[in-house]
Formats: sequence, C-alpha cells, structure tokens
Amino acid sequence: MAIRQIVVICPIRLISKSGLDGLSATDDYLSTYYTKDPKDEAALKQFRENIKKADVALGKNDRGVKEGVDRFWNYGLGAIPYKRISGDFRPP
Repeated sequence: MAIRQIVVICPIRLISKSGLDGLSATDDYLSTYYTKDPKDEAALKQFRENIKKADVALGKNDRGVKEGVDRFWNYGLGAIPYKRISGDFRPP
C-alpha cells in the first residue's frame, strides 16, 4: 500500500507571501505569468525575486522552478467565453 502525502497550500497566502500578482493551479503545478513590459529589467528582476519567495514559501513541497514562455488565451469576451470555463471562476 502506498501512502501519498497531500499538501494543501492556500493560494491567497502564497500570493501575499511572494508578492506575485496571481497564480494558476492544476493538480500538478502552479503557474504565474509576467504580464508587464518585457523590456523593463527592474520589473523582470522583481518578478523573478517574487518567484523565489514563492519557492521558499512552498518549502519541501516544491519540485523546483521552471521558466518558460506561454501564450495567453483570449478569455471572456474574446474567443473563449466565460461560460465555457469550468471550475471556480468568477468573471470580472
């Protein structure tokens, strides 16, 4: 019999501890997105520092940080209407 440890971390607490603007959560990972000017070196540095704070706040439950580039999808009034989004989501 395998025992699996389930860790519950309050996303709002993690956001406030790290200084990140927000998080997206799946069963396997958390994502955060830099949405400011990509040429703003000071903002990029602060964003990376905030990711490190989140990493520390997660402690031993963290499997590491991976940086990448993703596309933002046009939700809401765009290509994907709010009614097609499942889960706990409140439109603005």
